[in-house]
Amino acid sequence: MAKKTKSDEKAEATKVDKKTAKKEARKAAKKAEAKAAAKAAAEEAKAAQAEIEVADAELAEAAQVEADAIAEVTEIEEGAPPAKPALIQKDFGKQPYVVDVEKATLANKNFRKTIWTGEHLQMTYMSIPPGGDIGLEVHPTNDQFLRIEQGTGRVQMGPAEDELTYTRRATADFVILVPAGTWHNVTNVGSDDLKVYALYGPPDHVAGTVHRTQADAEADPHEH
Repeated sequence: MAKKTKSDEKAEATKVDKKTAKKEARKAAKKAEAKAAAKAAAEEAKAAQAEIEVADAELAEAAQVEADAIAEVTEIEEGAPPAKPALIQKDFGKQPYVVDVEKATLANKNFRKTIWTGEHLQMTYMSIPPGGDIGLEVHPTNDQFLRIEQGTGRVQMGPAEDELTYTRRATADFVILVPAGTWHNVTNVGSDDLKVYALYGPPDHVAGTVHRTQADAEADPHEH
């Protein structure tokens, strides 16, 4: 058997190196393909989740539009109708309900719209024009939570109608907490409509009540 020369050994080593390089290249290619596939799958999952969230928001909005569409003017109580009729719409209370509350609050153009009334809690949207207010009032048995989504308000609270010793300025994203039995008012001191949603515990308004203006609220016998 002929003895291998240095050139033969070098050729064999080069051949082995080439095979190893090709093998490593195939491994690297497969790894890159797997990484790309995982990335594509993650992006598809993210896109699918985004579509689900959009669909949920659209369903919530559609439900709100449906509620507004079936709204009708009715008498709140039997007997003589109030000076101005109250608008009663579908109330989603006492059943599960999910809504984009910021979007719904900003879209509301009514002075007050009651959207969800349960056994122990109630949610309403409010829109107060510049210079207007929610009206000085007190709820003897109701705690109240208000969140401002747009505008600037002057908050006043106190132990008596003529003793509003607590005053604060609140803007978008601020929360106002009113203890039961506390006189309070919120005045729009900005140039934009003051957009607010409020939670009452327990409920304070007739389920589904809509007051298009503050005058409608003042004329509603259930608000006195």
